[in-house]
Amino acid sequence: MSFDYCDFGDRHIRVPLLFWHKIGEPPYNHLLKSRIEFLKYKEKFCGFVVSNGYLAETRLEFFNALCQYKRVDSAGRLKNNVGFYCKDKIEYLKSYKFNLAFENSSTPGYTTEKILDAFLAGCVPIYWGDTSLLCKKDDKSLQTHNAPSQHSCEGALCKEFETRTPKIPLHLIDYEINPKAFINAHNFSTYKELIDEIKRIDNDETAFSNMLNEPIFLNNFDLKTFYQQKILNFFDQIFQQGPILARRRGNSIRQVRHENNMKFKSNLVKLTEEQIRYLIKHRDLILLIKQISESPRDLLRKLRKAKEKKDD
Repeated sequence: MSFDYCDFGDRHIRVPLLFWHKIGEPPYNHLLKSRIEFLKYKEKFCGFVVSNGYLAETRLEFFNALCQYKRVDSAGRLKNNVGFYCKDKIEYLKSYKFNLAFENSSTPGYTTEKILDAFLAGCVPIYWGDTSLLCKKDDKSLQTHNAPSQHSCEGALCKEFETRTPKIPLHLIDYEINPKAFINAHNFSTYKELIDEIKRIDNDETAFSNMLNEPIFLNNFDLKTFYQQKILNFFDQIFQQGPILARRRGNSIRQVRHENNMKFKSNLVKLTEEQIRYLIKHRDLILLIKQISESPRDLLRKLRKAKEKKDD
């Protein structure tokens, strides 16, 4: 069980970290459809709540770049500029239009609570991290790339985002987060392009309210129900198979040796007294043959040493 897009049949199940979030549970589940009720609270520009500074280079760079447009309020331990640490992230973010929701790294399938926390607070997430959010369930192409940036920029604003869509088989994609409900950094080639889009939405009340009115998931996807049933089916399949069908261990060298030793021991009881005396008499030769059979690449070396010893 992991968040990776692995295809190992009934031996692996993908359960995204989003599944453990409370947004799909009462009394928050209605927010999956719309967050327009929060519009009246939106008095500030953008909130940022992060305390982990590990692998935070992209977070910090874009935080600084966005602050050149408007101040981004940070209430976490990282880049704190409000003079306090917020105790309730969701409550703190409710007065902000946007939430800078950058993961600490960018990996297909790695979507943490950050984007759903932003939705839960009625913010428009400015998201970077999971490139698989570019994938579409009905997309026949495996990989695309946005056109190169045509905008001129200078310095840090020229920093680029990963815009390639990862190669993920369509049958592994369970859901799509609505691209109209958040700002996906991976749709933009540079920091400047992303900031230009944030400016556009920030200065267009209709565009902003329309994003709050969009459902989080496309096609009425029910996150909790879907993965609860998927997990149940996964374990039911394992337990219903029985130990023989469920066994997936390969024939490793150690296992083959063990099985051969067991066969030898079982055959040992069938030997006659004369055969046992023969084995004892020639035990050194038998051990040599056994060692050679276990390490075939040492065969020539052992034969060469035996010949040299005989010649001497």
